[in-house]
Amino acid sequence: MFIIASSGRSGTLALCQGLSQFSDHRVLHEPEPRLLEEAFLKHSGQPYETAVLRERLVYFRARSAEKYGESFRAPNLLGEIARAVPQTRFLILVRDPLEYVISAHSKNVFRKNDEFDRTRIVPRELGDEFAFLSLAERIAWHWVALNTYLLEFAESDPAPVRVVIAADLDQQADEMIDHLGVRVTDRQGLRLFLNSRPNSKQSSDMPDGFDPGKLSVITARVWKRAAEIARAKA
Repeated sequence: MFIIASSGRSGTLALCQGLSQFSDHRVLHEPEPRLLEEAFLKHSGQPYETAVLRERLVYFRARSAEKYGESFRAPNLLGEIARAVPQTRFLILVRDPLEYVISAHSKNVFRKNDEFDRTRIVPRELGDEFAFLSLAERIAWHWVALNTYLLEFAESDPAPVRVVIAADLDQQADEMIDHLGVRVTDRQGLRLFLNSRPNSKQSSDMPDGFDPGKLSVITARVWKRAAEIARAKA
């Protein structure tokens, strides 16, 4: 079994659907229950070990010996999965933060008031200040908070973890396939599918406050750390 973890908007849907169609594994993209509420509760310092979380861990244990994988959007719960199923392999995808801000904006992040918006993880230390930031800054800080959790897991957990800077998924597919233990049945089919860029952003509109310099300052430390860990775990 394997887990593909990211902040979202990092090619996980394409990778999951591609592997599900052209490999020997069944790979789901963010199946429910997504555990977003539990992740938000844990981030907020509240009790988070709900019945839903416990049932989900039972589900993962049942899949442990199967050719199964899924993408997962609750970054601070990866440790719970690793402890429940120690043999799980983890792939962490990190996207360039400026690209992420634009892509997330194209999907109306922080503008939908849906399950995802209501449980968005942002740095707690920002407090009330967060509400007064521009939309671009809020998305950037969301990227920081999510990837901080992902990288902490990659550095501290003994589980098999690979960190990849998401760029050209087809060019990077072989290293990810090798790490995940997947047998691809149609490499050309996978190549064509990944290059079709399913679920890519449909708009290049910039969010309010999109200032590359300011956003780079916000994300620089975590972005540098991601690149260093990706090189170290290559």
